[in-house]
Amino acid sequence: MKYAHWLLACVLLGLGLSLSGCGTASYQIIRPIENPTAAPDFSLIDQHGAEFHLAEQRGKIVILFFGFTACPDVCPLALGLSAQARKQLGADGDKVQIAFVTVDPERDNPATIDRYVSLFDSTILGLNGETAAVEAVKKEYGVHAQRRELPDSALQYTIDHTAGLYIIDQQGRWFAMANHDVDPTLLATDLKTMLQYIAVE
Repeated sequence: MKYAHWLLACVLLGLGLSLSGCGTASYQIIRPIENPTAAPDFSLIDQHGAEFHLAEQRGKIVILFFGFTACPDVCPLALGLSAQARKQLGADGDKVQIAFVTVDPERDNPATIDRYVSLFDSTILGLNGETAAVEAVKKEYGVHAQRRELPDSALQYTIDHTAGLYIIDQQGRWFAMANHDVDPTLLATDLKTMLQYIAVE
C-alpha cells in the first residue's frame, strides 16, 4: 500500500504538482553546487534608483551575471540567452529575476545600464553602486575583473572578467552555475525543474 501511495505521488508530480520524495531532480545544463548554502547577501542600486537586496528576492530564482555595458560579446550573449530562457517559461517567468551587476561602476551610470538591459528584457535589473560596494560583491562571488587599456580605441579601456551565470534558488541558496553561452531551451528546462522540486521556505 505504501508503494502504491508513493507511485501515485510520482504520477501526480509528472502531471506538474509539486510533491517531494519521488527521487532526485536531474539537470540538463546548469551545474548544481553540492550542499548549497545561503548566497552572500548584498545591497546595490538598480537602474531606477531603487535599492536592491538579494535577500528580498526569496521565493524567486535569481540569475546573477557580472559584466559591463561596453562588453562587445560575452555580456550581450549571456543576457540575451538568459532572457530567452525566461521568456520560454511563460507565466513562470515572473518567478525568475535576472540581475546584471556591473564590473565597471565608473562608466556604467544608471541611464546607460537602463538602456543596455532593456535591449534584452525590460524586467532585468541592472545593478551598480559605490566602487567599494561593487568590489565587495565581486569578492563574495569570486568574480575577477581587470581593466585593460585600449590606447587606439574610442572606448579607452575594456574589462576582462569572469563570465558565468550564478543561479540563486528560491530559498536564497547559491544553487548552481552555468556557462555564459548556455542553451536557452535547456536552461529553461532546468529552471522549470528548480521551480518544481525546490520548495519555497
